[in-house]
Amino acid sequence: MASIKPKTNAEELIDLGNNLIKYLRESSGLLKPDPFYVKKMKNNAEKNKEGDYAIYWCILSLLESINSNYDKAKVFYDNAFRVDTNRHDLRPNYIALLFKLSRFEEVFEQGISYLKIDNSCEYTFSKIIRSSYFTLDTDSLEEAIHLFEPKSAVSKEVKSEGIEAVENILSLARDIESIGVSPTDYTSFMSFLNKFNSKKSHEEAKVRFSIENRFDQFIRIESFLTINSKQAIDLNAEFDSAFIEYALDNDFLSSLGSFVTYFKSCEDIDDGRENPHAVYASKNKSMVV
Repeated sequence: MASIKPKTNAEELIDLGNNLIKYLRESSGLLKPDPFYVKKMKNNAEKNKEGDYAIYWCILSLLESINSNYDKAKVFYDNAFRVDTNRHDLRPNYIALLFKLSRFEEVFEQGISYLKIDNSCEYTFSKIIRSSYFTLDTDSLEEAIHLFEPKSAVSKEVKSEGIEAVENILSLARDIESIGVSPTDYTSFMSFLNKFNSKKSHEEAKVRFSIENRFDQFIRIESFLTINSKQAIDLNAEFDSAFIEYALDNDFLSSLGSFVTYFKSCEDIDDGRENPHAVYASKNKSMVV
């Protein structure tokens, strides 16, 4: 019987990195990092770091992301690119990290640059779509649409979502302006909300927008996560306090009434609306991204 050849240090690091990426992408609900898991993975990375120092730094970055230490995670990821500036295979998860940090302009820059190398990366394209909704930037999205070449039925659906998003975002931008909310205030709020979401869960929340233009005028934002009703109540209270503090610190008080935010369970998304999963179409309609 032939003996099993042991994995090289580099192969061990690749397996560690893939396991951590899977852990982060499949996580749902509120953040519950396992310190023993993190310690075990870090020890394994230390033992094998000589196999590929670029991947080693990426693993340290992913471990910081598990604990929602995204600023430190970026420092480690930047170290990986200092080791090897040509490691394009590391870019998609770096772009995802930039998104968690609400560094949307860098998501566009890095994402478009990567699509010129790998034009079928659905993960990168989806981050550009989401960043476009949060910034009202259709120029970058249109460039990404031109570059992106889907290779599967699912990817084709994602490209269709991107194409549809261009008109949705233009409509959303017009309607936001019509109720007196500036694009700058909207982007600032979405940046804050996105960072809050990222701190509370690795799950990519479904965010639904609707514009209220009746007696009161405001943007309603619903953030759907795999949580129960008690957790939703607690998150809403915590977010309200955090947003008031943010508004006080950033001269944003005048815009407090322009945004109404709700955290909800994913089970509550089908709430009797004609099309609860609809993309934004007009005022008093909803949008899910």
